[in-house]
Amino acid sequence: MSQPISDKIIYIPLPLPDLYSWITLVNPETNQVIPYEPATIFVQQGQPVTVLVNWSIGNKGDKDSPLFAYAYSLYKTQNNVTTRIVPPGNSPFLHLPHTSVQKNSAVTKHFQLFDVVYQMATFKAMLHADVGNTVTEVDETNNIASRTFVVRWST
Repeated sequence: MSQPISDKIIYIPLPLPDLYSWITLVNPETNQVIPYEPATIFVQQGQPVTVLVNWSIGNKGDKDSPLFAYAYSLYKTQNNVTTRIVPPGNSPFLHLPHTSVQKNSAVTKHFQLFDVVYQMATFKAMLHADVGNTVTEVDETNNIASRTFVVRWST
């Protein structure tokens, strides 16, 4: 009768990608990152608000990711009416862009918002990496990000 070599199970993890999403807001005049929630931007009445929105998807896993779909958007709510602002290169329809991310790197989409706000407005940027969950990852819970900022008139 043969003896088992070991009664211990050794778990060797497979190398997997680990996609994660984040959004940064930058004041293009000062090149400073706008702090996290609640982010309030003050402008003179009738003057445009200018904000650089960066949607980023990183991969901190041990393997390059395959091609996957992602969605990013920007919404403006003013006077209880919400409108979608469609950044260049982003389709207003159901077609989603695709990308892949090498291990230990990131890809970023940039959009400079230039909008005249006549009353207080709230903007919400959202990003969803791996739409449809086609990539097997280390952590599936960090693929969605959002940032909200409020534009007010300065006094």
